[in-house]
Amino acid sequence: MKNQNFQIMQHQMPLHNCVIKPEVKRVNICNIPVDALTMEQTIEMINQAIREKRPIHHVVINAAKVVYAQKNEDLKKSIIDCDIINADGQSIV
Repeated sequence: MKNQNFQIMQHQMPLHNCVIKPEVKRVNICNIPVDALTMEQTIEMINQAIREKRPIHHVVINAAKVVYAQKNEDLKKSIIDCDIINADGQSIV
């Protein structure tokens, strides 16, 4: 049986001149997308944005933030609109 709260989807371009390549996968956890990136890949994307003097929005989510985002649309939108969304903690991974 497929878990509806967990699915893999293609990365969609956020609103902020994103530096993420389109082939980066995002995993959807409770309707919150999380980038399937290593720490090294994340750091390189941030470094690239710094080198190019481009803004980048990065957020790290944990289980508590995912739960709270289900009740708070402003928080959920602010997470989803980020260029890079990383998982923080084993409960997300």
